[in-house]
Amino acid sequence: MPYLTTVGGPIFTTPETVIEAMRRVDTDIDNLNGEVLANLQRMTAQAVTAWGAFRLEWQAFYTENQSEWSMLVKGTGTVMRETQDFSARLIQWRAAIKAVPGISLVTPGPLVLKDPSTPPSTPSAAAGWMRLVDSVAVLSGVLLLGYVAVVYVPKFLPAGKS
Repeated sequence: MPYLTTVGGPIFTTPETVIEAMRRVDTDIDNLNGEVLANLQRMTAQAVTAWGAFRLEWQAFYTENQSEWSMLVKGTGTVMRETQDFSARLIQWRAAIKAVPGISLVTPGPLVLKDPSTPPSTPSAAAGWMRLVDSVAVLSGVLLLGYVAVVYVPKFLPAGKS
């Protein structure tokens, strides 16, 4: 399933789909970083510093959200939206770097795909529904875990230890 660079997207996203999208964005950021390193002399120090900050921000996000557990806690929809935001910012970075005189980028740009099944929506409505769905999913998981702990764990404890 493609990742999106616009607000919206599927309500239910599997961790595998999110991880795949994150890997694609990571590859695209690495490619553009190679371009930045090859053109350091043509870029301003301020631009290089800002690019480095963006890249560090991405690396922290990528490292923090690699596990399915972190996606369970945050919600796959939230992680996917944040990945989409990084993708959109990467596209802006690529355009800005390409606009610098003397720089011609040789690596392909990020693959931007739009899911045709995604209905148009307003950012606030989409974000509100996604937060609700994520919250319900996390709450359901917590309640199920609590039920298992109360009902099944005592059955496995030795007599008199409950």
